[in-house]
Amino acid sequence: MHLPTWSEQKRIAGALGALDEQIARHVEVARAATQVHKELAEQLVGLVALQGPTARASADTFPEGTSR
Repeated sequence: MHLPTWSEQKRIAGALGALDEQIARHVEVARAATQVHKELAEQLVGLVALQGPTARASADTFPEGTSR
């Protein structure tokens, strides 16, 4: 079996370590986005519940550039 040289193995290990760090950061971003999504959805459900099923949205309910 052929193994890369010691210096090549260290280079590969460094690259894998950097990728592990990137993965960990992306996992944290995904967790934060999931939490924000959950909280916003809960707020929206609460807002709809307060307004009632027949409430109509006014033009200023939605941020500029979005649609209903």
